Amino acid sequence: MDIENLSEGAGEFTSHSYLVEGKALIDAGKDYIVLNRLEGINLEKIIVTHSHHDHIENLELILNKHNPKIYAFAPDKIEIETKELKDGEKVMLGEKEFEVIHTPGHTEDSICLYNKEEKILFSGDTVFPNGIFGRTDLKDGDNDKIVRSVEKLAELDVKKIFPGHGHYGEENGNQHILEALEKAKEELKEKR
Repeated sequence: MDIENLSEGAGEFTSHSYLVEGKALIDAGKDYIVLNRLEGINLEKIIVTHSHHDHIENLELILNKHNPKIYAFAPDKIEIETKELKDGEKVMLGEKEFEVIHTPGHTEDSICLYNKEEKILFSGDTVFPNGIFGRTDLKDGDNDKIVRSVEKLAELDVKKIFPGHGHYGEENGNQHILEALEKAKEELKEKR
């Protein structure tokens, strides 16, 4: 599968923006590097993993130059026309099918995208490599829900993980998810 991180080299606090199969973007990011790297691309759609500003700030600027359809779990949280995604729905990114997995906890509208054929997970800010899981101390964050969401991801067969920040394309996705689940459960226990 052809996956390119258009935010490579961007600022430390920007989110990753993945171009999949040269036609679909996972998260719009907030850095101009993404906009510049989209030049000459026939962008068909953008999937928003959640509505935090660092994942959607470029949406309007991208729409001014391209004409993609935008999809999100909670379209009402995004100020431009957006189509609604549902948990369990299948979406095509280029020629590849991905399942939408609702993973609240970091935000109420968080989703991940999973390709069963190649065992690839776009995990947004739900889970990251090296046992890290999404923050729950922001608006809409919820400790119980992040644990349940990571448990849901632990049931998948994941080879590579592509999170919203940090290292991406890491192998042994299942191991990273299980480590995050263990740490999330520990933290939840400590807060009770």
